[in-house]
Amino acid sequence: MMVSFLREHFGSASNTAAKQSAYPLLRGVALMNTHSHVILDAQVDVYRNAETPLAKAMLDKIAVLHF
Repeated sequence: MMVSFLREHFGSASNTAAKQSAYPLLRGVALMNTHSHVILDAQVDVYRNAETPLAKAMLDKIAVLHF
């Protein structure tokens, strides 16, 4: 029951062999500090949407570096 709810909300992949993937899929991006590996922010959306709008939503969280 939960799988069908998640598939309905997020969507799933499809290919020529099967109409739907076995599990629901979502699109996600994360902003991570590469020094400490701490996740600073994460965004998720439906599978059919691209990563670019999710990444743009996190641009203000990127610290400005001064060299």
